[in-house]
Amino acid sequence: MDIDKVALYGGVSKIGGENVEVMGLKKKLENIRKQDKVKIVNQSYLNYEPEFTFSGVIVSEGLHYEANINYSLEEIVKKIQTYVSVGGLIMVEHLHFSEKNNDPKRYLTSSQLAAFFDKTKWKVTSNKKKTYLEEANLRINRIHEVIIGRLYAQKLK
Repeated sequence: MDIDKVALYGGVSKIGGENVEVMGLKKKLENIRKQDKVKIVNQSYLNYEPEFTFSGVIVSEGLHYEANINYSLEEIVKKIQTYVSVGGLIMVEHLHFSEKNNDPKRYLTSSQLAAFFDKTKWKVTSNKKKTYLEEANLRINRIHEVIIGRLYAQKLK
C-alpha cells in the first residue's frame, strides 16, 4: 500500500534532480512470481479500512510521509495496530537523526515508539538500528548522520 503510483507500478521519478526509472512493486512481484500473493493498494494506509486483519504488517519509513504530517506518530502507530490479527506481527522501519536536526515530534527512537503499544496486548522488541551518512537534502543542507530503527511487535490479544 502506498500513495506513490510510481513506487507501486513503476515509471519515472525525479530523485536528486534527475529522472530515474523505477521498476515498481508490481514488476518486482512478477519477477519473483508472487503477484498472486500480494494485493497492491494505491492509497494512504491511514484511510484504509480493510475487510480483515493481517498476520503481518511492514511499514518501511512510512511514518514520516509528508501526507501524514497532520497525524501524530502515536495516531499513526495506533492505526497500524488495528490492521494486525492476534498472533500477527508488525515491523516498523523508521528514521531518526542523531543530532540537533531531529524533530522530536516526527522522528522517534524505537524505544519511544514502543510506548504507543499496550504492553498487555503487544510484545515489543526494538533494539535494531543502523547508522549511516546521508547526503544533503531539502531538510538538512549538509551531509548528516541518519539512524534507521526497526521496531518489531507481536499482537498477543
